[in-house]
Amino acid sequence: MKFISFLLFFTSYTLVLNAQKMERFFNYDWKACHKNDASFYSLREKTDSGYIATDYFLGNGKPQMTGKYADSLGKVRNGYFTYYYPGGQVSGLGRFVDNKKDGLWQGFYMDGKRLDSAVYANGKLLSAFKWFENGQICDSLWQEDGKEYAQQRYDNGKLSSFGQLKWSDGKRLGDWVFYHYNGNRSAQIKYNTQGEVVNASYFDEEGNDETATALPFVNPYKEMAYKDWVAHIRTSLKMPELATLKTPGKAVVVVSFYVDEQGRVQDPVIKVPLHPKYDAAALELVKSGPQWPLAMNYNRKIVKLKVSQPVFFNVK
Repeated sequence: MKFISFLLFFTSYTLVLNAQKMERFFNYDWKACHKNDASFYSLREKTDSGYIATDYFLGNGKPQMTGKYADSLGKVRNGYFTYYYPGGQVSGLGRFVDNKKDGLWQGFYMDGKRLDSAVYANGKLLSAFKWFENGQICDSLWQEDGKEYAQQRYDNGKLSSFGQLKWSDGKRLGDWVFYHYNGNRSAQIKYNTQGEVVNASYFDEEGNDETATALPFVNPYKEMAYKDWVAHIRTSLKMPELATLKTPGKAVVVVSFYVDEQGRVQDPVIKVPLHPKYDAAALELVKSGPQWPLAMNYNRKIVKLKVSQPVFFNVK
């Protein structure tokens, strides 16, 4: 019986350091795991007012999040939370009250420029705005006469889409207009009260009607070119030389990047680090990849598709 208890303790995903502290481990996708497979670990310390928590990037030991929970399992957030990029820059901050967002929430790019801003009241979104890195407004959500609206713009300042949106479930309502990057209409769609399309018209970049021939939606993840990308990730990875890790097994680096309208990878950065040499190998793999397939949304090219790509290393 003592032997069985010993095994159960060491296969647990949670380690109780003492009566006041608890440590948990998570993989790159934030699923609880054994510490040998972890990309993050979380340390919670009991105080008189709750549990102070700090999540860390295991790859570099820097904080990923700091905040306060009402419970030891980390299910009820209660207090101010701050989130960080792997390099230590603040990525976002805001306040929870009884696990509901409340007040002003802000997000930031790695260089400190504002990324987004939203206002909540008892968990209900009141308004939200998002900006491109060049400072141009990107997304806007607001209320008017009891209705909720959404508007998107391109980084050149031109309108991308506009219409009534049910924020709680993302359903579009009524008349919506979508635009190409050059400012011309790409689609005009009418939705019913259930968010279903009643009728739709599509236009090319010169403004000509192409409703009968348009392919308004193209999912890049289902195209042959994406299969070429997956094959590249699996077969072209080079193990870094003279780089050792503490534990063998399957290690992972997550790279975040954008794909432009030509299918080219842009601005790759490390989202979840592992080790400087492994991080560099993952970045090089992503940069040297083949062209991505064309992505279409409402009969217009997706100018910037954001991708988060895990890169796995078999460490011996």
